[in-house]
Amino acid sequence: MIAKSFARIHRRNLIAQGIPPFTFLNDADYDLACQGDIWEFPDLRQTLQQQQSEITVTIPERGKEFKVRANFSPREFRMLVNGGLLAHIRQGGRPLSAEKAISGAVDQGSPITNPTPEQPATK
Repeated sequence: MIAKSFARIHRRNLIAQGIPPFTFLNDADYDLACQGDIWEFPDLRQTLQQQQSEITVTIPERGKEFKVRANFSPREFRMLVNGGLLAHIRQGGRPLSAEKAISGAVDQGSPITNPTPEQPATK
């Protein structure tokens, strides 16, 4: 799933279901979305396993390519590679409450992550 931002709880629920919540690296890429297009994520599993922060997305029919942000903690990367929370636990991973979580390590969904005097952070 790709969006401009995600609410914190929605983001966490997507990861628990094994759905990676990506955000646009360049906000202008949002305008590339057209009804009926198929977006592909080449080598997605490998990219997540390597815990890379940028994922390439292609639109083969139009010959377009852009990048999305994969802003996940190491635990979230592992959970996504394993296929979600239940699959992660079945494969020996610890439940969410059993590991130390650092909430500042990931995007919490705020549309403005680097506030400026002209554009204050939203709550």
